[in-house]
Amino acid sequence: MIIKIFGYEDFLFHKNEIENMLFDSYQTSFNISKEKVTSFIEKKINSLCEFVIKNDIILFGALEDNILAGFLWAFENDHFGEKRIHINQVVVSEQFRCKGIGTQLIKEVEKKAKNLNAVSIELIVSENNKSALNMYDKLGFYTERRCMNKMLS
Repeated sequence: MIIKIFGYEDFLFHKNEIENMLFDSYQTSFNISKEKVTSFIEKKINSLCEFVIKNDIILFGALEDNILAGFLWAFENDHFGEKRIHINQVVVSEQFRCKGIGTQLIKEVEKKAKNLNAVSIELIVSENNKSALNMYDKLGFYTERRCMNKMLS
């Protein structure tokens, strides 16, 4: 397994794989319709492409024999004058899960964060994503804030 920072060419080469992984991730995590996911992912991919072009992103890819096994998308964030790295997405392809790839991606972004003199790394995770919650707990993440929702009829 090779973990590397993705530039624009890497992104273009693996764009379809990234798109498919995002689709699976959002449909599974949020239980929303295929139509809504498709529209949302299209916007996400366009945003991701713009960030890669501007070099305004940290994008790691995990490659197994040149097949994208997973990726991590993060960016610098100012939190009340404190530099943080915000992890926007960590996605591992279903066929590569439970092999430590998510952990490897997180450890790479930790190294990058230290090189950027960031104070911490933050992320948002769905409560129903138990495997991700377990991984983040094992890696030393803790709950700082809580996002709550109330459905209206």
